[in-house]
Amino acid sequence: MGPRTNESRNWTVNRVGGTLGAEVFGLDLMSFDPADLPAVEALVIKHHVVVFRGQKNFNEQGLLDFGRMFGELREYAGARENTKGGVIMNLTYTPEMARITERWHAEATSAEMPPSYTILRALKLPEAGGDTAFANQHVAFERLSDTLKDVLRSLKAIHSYDYGPKGVRSTVHPVVRTHPVTGRETLFVSETFVKQFEGMTVEESQPILRYLFDFSVRLDFSYRHRWFHDDVVMWDNRSVMHRAIHDFGDESGARIMNNVQTRCEPVF
Repeated sequence: MGPRTNESRNWTVNRVGGTLGAEVFGLDLMSFDPADLPAVEALVIKHHVVVFRGQKNFNEQGLLDFGRMFGELREYAGARENTKGGVIMNLTYTPEMARITERWHAEATSAEMPPSYTILRALKLPEAGGDTAFANQHVAFERLSDTLKDVLRSLKAIHSYDYGPKGVRSTVHPVVRTHPVTGRETLFVSETFVKQFEGMTVEESQPILRYLFDFSVRLDFSYRHRWFHDDVVMWDNRSVMHRAIHDFGDESGARIMNNVQTRCEPVF
């Protein structure tokens, strides 16, 4: 199937993965028309991960302006030293950072209201490698047996994270989340934030969680994004998990990204 051109706009949209992922050509985010916001949001919800190609003029102010069109930007708890204005996260590769970003997760699920979207741009890329992987959690849930689906619908998970001086943040979310726009069910647990189900011990919880952590990121449900300069990537945190792939050596600063997270909302 060839490229699909938006009939009312000068955009070309191509699928890049079987279960998630699309790339968009011909849309300049620095001169983005707010009237096109519903169409872009619909693309992200449909494809879960959208790559905007050719964004050579996209800068820090553009990141802020574009992100705010989707809602209030999330302020990063306990990480102001790695942010600009508390809302732009600087992700500079270090071995310590790698231990966090190489694990599968959705953004900030230890918060009562996690962000709906992340927008990420590359400031510096290694000569090769440094991809970002995504996994479709709608499809992961749908591929489970009906019996296990029913069990998981009855469970809640404790999401917690140690923010250092800010302390440990914990909250409880349903294991099966309903997307607020599509009504589609999705798995909502990750090894970064979840160690146990509510009302169960860690020991009791781990066999089921370990199975879900492994199953939910199978290649069948995944898309691996190879970065090019001038890419901007936006994804739906309600439907995917992601992780960075650190296959480019140990040089600190070899990969530098920054992002904003937007529209924090309750989990249902």
